[in-house]
Amino acid sequence: MARAAQKVRGQQPLGAGHIMQIIEHYLLPAALFLLMFALGASLTVANFLDVLRFRTALLVGIASLSLLVPAIGLFIAHSFQLDPILAVGVVMTAACPGGTFSNLLTHYARGDLALSISLTALTSLAAVITLPLYVGLALAQFVARNEAIALPFLDTVARIFSLTVVPVALGLWLHQRRPDVARRIADPLKNLAAILIVGCFLTLIVSQRAALADAARQVWAPIVCLNLAAISTGFSLSMLFRLPVPRRAALTIEHAIKQEGTGIYVAITLLGLPLIALPLLMNSVCGLAFGSIFTWAARRRESH
Repeated sequence: MARAAQKVRGQQPLGAGHIMQIIEHYLLPAALFLLMFALGASLTVANFLDVLRFRTALLVGIASLSLLVPAIGLFIAHSFQLDPILAVGVVMTAACPGGTFSNLLTHYARGDLALSISLTALTSLAAVITLPLYVGLALAQFVARNEAIALPFLDTVARIFSLTVVPVALGLWLHQRRPDVARRIADPLKNLAAILIVGCFLTLIVSQRAALADAARQVWAPIVCLNLAAISTGFSLSMLFRLPVPRRAALTIEHAIKQEGTGIYVAITLLGLPLIALPLLMNSVCGLAFGSIFTWAARRRESH
């Protein structure tokens, strides 16, 4: 493990070069801030109060996405013979909160959009604590103790807090004070943030293409397993608690779509280990594919 971890750190760091430093320290954090601000601007305090109408679905979703799915990711990472850095990336992928694209897929699937938005927002807030916890646990388990890789918990919590809770609160405040402005800017800001994040993803892929191509063969199988396990968990829980069909669709789709940008920020900015981001990049493709398939099936079922 020590040799594998050393090999990863011996590669060219992502921050080498002026462009990559700009992405690490400015573009990616700004994109995440914009995305969470836009999410907050699309919400009202009433949205959060409304979730009391379906608190069972909300509590089940938060518990599953924040605790159960990351535990499944830890099990899957242990089940495959992965480079320790990639194993940490699999756990980080599982620990990421639900992504905002799940809201759009839920809308297409005719699911409960209010539940979807609430789950995205609240799991993002919960990730302030749960993401550093699970990543720290994965580093302790998979990376040799004599390797100088650590995730400072309090600093990580503070940074994720500043990129999630703060912008969501500012967006909520804007919606309360100027709802017309908030509604007008929410979608354009989401689109701009998505473009910036995709640009960061592509730059990461290009800059690390040799290492990524070599590692991709290890990661596809565990990421596919993670997606199938997560979606199955969401659907099974919705059936177990006898949720109505629209809430069942929202909960399941939320398990398919992840907020990989937050994990990539932790990987490249806080840890300086771009290979940890590889499972996150692959998950963005797999999650979208599986989520879209479920959305198509749910809409087809609804139309019959």
